[in-house]
Amino acid sequence: MKSAITAAWRQATGAFLLAVLLVSPVAGEEPEISSLAGQLIELLVGHGRVLRLNGPAESVYVGDTTIADLRIVAPEVVYVYGRKIGTTNLIAISADQKIRANVSFRVVADPRPANIAFRELHPRTHAILKLFGNRVVAVGRTRSVEEALDLQDTADTFSPRTSRRSTPRP
Repeated sequence: MKSAITAAWRQATGAFLLAVLLVSPVAGEEPEISSLAGQLIELLVGHGRVLRLNGPAESVYVGDTTIADLRIVAPEVVYVYGRKIGTTNLIAISADQKIRANVSFRVVADPRPANIAFRELHPRTHAILKLFGNRVVAVGRTRSVEEALDLQDTADTFSPRTSRRSTPRP
């Protein structure tokens, strides 16, 4: 019974999210992106965002598709999602060669999974994990050396492989 309820809940949630993506927003909820905006939008790796252009675009480009990629939903709507940590930009051009959008993206890792994992080990901790560039770092006080070592290990585990410690801890 529980799995049927969970499946129904997931299906209803999925349908709702799809409807939210496809329905035009209420005024003030999703600002249009103008060619002069020069906005910097932060995306999480594996997450996306719907962008409404200030007019129909004939061509839409992402500077580095290994960092972010896009799907064109409609002539005035683009879905952009983060693929890996880094920065890139999006440019949309209309049929009459006008720039419809020129937006920068910073794709970052999500520190929430690291914090959830650490809280499972130490539910009463006062320390948290945050992002510092591409690295997960520990902030706050720990109650013991063991907790501090677990915190550092969690930060190392959730940081990109290229920046992990090269020598094992004794």
